[in-house]
Amino acid sequence: MTDGLTVRKWSYWRNTPAEKPQDLILLLCGCGGNAGDILPFAPMLAEEMKGHPFVAIAPDGFLPSVEKADGYQWFDIENNYHPDLFAKPAGKLTAKERRMFGNMAEGLFKASETLNLFLDYCQERFGVSDARTSVVGWSQGGMTALDTALSRRKKIKKVVSISGGLIPPFSDVLRERKVSAPEVVLIHGTKDDVVSFKAAKQTEALLRGANVPVRLIRRDGMSHGRGEWAAAFWAANAKDVAAELLEEKNIGRILRLRRTGNER
Repeated sequence: MTDGLTVRKWSYWRNTPAEKPQDLILLLCGCGGNAGDILPFAPMLAEEMKGHPFVAIAPDGFLPSVEKADGYQWFDIENNYHPDLFAKPAGKLTAKERRMFGNMAEGLFKASETLNLFLDYCQERFGVSDARTSVVGWSQGGMTALDTALSRRKKIKKVVSISGGLIPPFSDVLRERKVSAPEVVLIHGTKDDVVSFKAAKQTEALLRGANVPVRLIRRDGMSHGRGEWAAAFWAANAKDVAAELLEEKNIGRILRLRRTGNER
């Protein structure tokens, strides 16, 4: 669609096929994953959303990944990444680290541009507006979800980044590129050893500084969501994401999270 990037394969899932979807949810997988890895999250959301009609759409990433034969990445993160990068404040990055982030950001911007064109197509196909569209991503997909939503011409309903974050140094770029200010929800584990929890805190601060409404849900003791943590990780996130995507305000839930220290 742009600069050689194209959506080669995508899938969708509807919880109420006989009804027109009220909401569209774009699901973005992590690096090394594909549409088939993230789409099973949709039925988990449906269980929590109590029959609210929606369509979930999951495309494959744009670039191949070395992790597995049918794995993809949204931009080249595999050659430009180390977990310590996100553990540092932007001001303490070395020149080499800033170049690594710069390479990722350049690829991210191209990916977001293509995804926004794809999102236009999906909205037209399913008859859903930006006001009823949300973007949810995990890990690299969470990074991509944030930029896709922030760079979109019209404000979408919500963007949820799970175990992701903005790529620093991003503050100047954010001010220059931000066209809309959707509500942002960050969900991140404090024991994440792939994308540091510090990335979520830095992202929260950057978004607040740019007057973007943002809320961080802190998952004490949770890791990145792979291996033995996977089942509990996705079950917990399904509850949180579904609650965020429904418009009703659950004040009791918010107060409970604050008392238990899971939200800051």
